[in-house]
Amino acid sequence: MANEMPRPFFQYDKPAFQVGKKPNPKATGGIAQINKVPAAKDLPVLRSFVEAYGSQVVVVIGPEVPLSVLEHVDGVPFVVLEAGRTSFDGLSSLPSSVRRLSIREQSIPFSLSELSATNEIEELELDVAELQNVRPLERLRTLAWKRMSDAGAAFVSAQPNLFELALRDSTLTRLPSSESLERLLLFSPTMLNSLIGLEQCVSLRFLRIDEPKKMQRLGSLASASKLATVILVGAHAIGDLSDLVSAPTLDSVGIIQTELDEQPFLSLKGKLTGGSFQLQTPEASKRLFAYLGIEYKTAELIENHFFDNA
Repeated sequence: MANEMPRPFFQYDKPAFQVGKKPNPKATGGIAQINKVPAAKDLPVLRSFVEAYGSQVVVVIGPEVPLSVLEHVDGVPFVVLEAGRTSFDGLSSLPSSVRRLSIREQSIPFSLSELSATNEIEELELDVAELQNVRPLERLRTLAWKRMSDAGAAFVSAQPNLFELALRDSTLTRLPSSESLERLLLFSPTMLNSLIGLEQCVSLRFLRIDEPKKMQRLGSLASASKLATVILVGAHAIGDLSDLVSAPTLDSVGIIQTELDEQPFLSLKGKLTGGSFQLQTPEASKRLFAYLGIEYKTAELIENHFFDNA
């Protein structure tokens, strides 16, 4: 897509720009690493790089760099604030061009209080235990949150146009409510006994759960009137899967990397048009496909654009 944001491999891509160094002459974008406070002579170089390649630039700002540096990166779509900041003063300088904001692991509370009311953020990644200043972000569609607790539910509920939510290592005891949410991904939730609160996600169409730590059962899916796809990775971690059949409009199920045979899924006969089953043995998967009378359908994992690897 023409407006697709750059998606660098942070662990492997070398920065195209670094403060105090000449930009890579072959670069047409890439990572602009600001890991120290720019000197006066560095700012024209930074501005020239951003002016030339702004739409293909990801700005990564180190924890010791004041956020006032954001004044010099207007035109970039993607900003990363690295782990370990002691202050978020200056967030008001975030350019309106930024559509994705990534906040890497922070031990202090993160606040959106300085963020402009006219921000254009569509994607937000948080690695914070506490978020202060609950407020709606009108354009926010994608939220990825590591270590979210029940206190973060109010922020999710406040987002009027949230389309997809991915939670990693969350400590939620119930799901946040959202009338607009269509995709929900739960990576290793640690405190959910079941999908308590799912009835508050009235638009949900896609659900993925990966290796939950304490999930005893799914819980009734009867209120999920639009839920069409369920993906379970490591489904043997869930004590009771019998609630799968309660989803009224379920169309496809993906069971990946599980130590189960076909028995927990026999009740789905007549309900599905397709599925993907990686059961305990290939033979068990074949038996289940034959019993259900459905064709193989590639599981939609929908995960690659949520979390940026530091």
